[in-house]
Amino acid sequence: MAVSWSVTSAAPFKITIRHMSKHLSKSATKRLPLSTKRAGKGYYKGKGATTEGHINSTGKFILNPQKRLELVVPDLEGFQVSLSNFYDLSIAVVV
Repeated sequence: MAVSWSVTSAAPFKITIRHMSKHLSKSATKRLPLSTKRAGKGYYKGKGATTEGHINSTGKFILNPQKRLELVVPDLEGFQVSLSNFYDLSIAVVV
C-alpha cells in the first residue's frame, strides 16, 4: 500500500536572507562609479574644474585667454539697495 504525503507550508515561497559581501562580482563592479583606485595607471579624476591652459614641455603653464572664466555682471548703476529689505531691524532678541 502506497501512501503519499503532501506538506503545505504557510508561505508559498522560500525566504532567503542575503548578506552584503565586501567582494562584489565583476558585473556589480562595472556599475559602481569610476574612481582612481579602480581605474588604470594613467587615470586622473580631478575635481571637476575646467582647464584654462596647458603645460608645455619645460613644465611651464601656458594660459589660454579664450578658456578663462568670464563673469557677466549687469550694470548696477542707479540700483537702490537697503538693509531693511533683508533684515527686520524692529525685532529685538532677548536672551
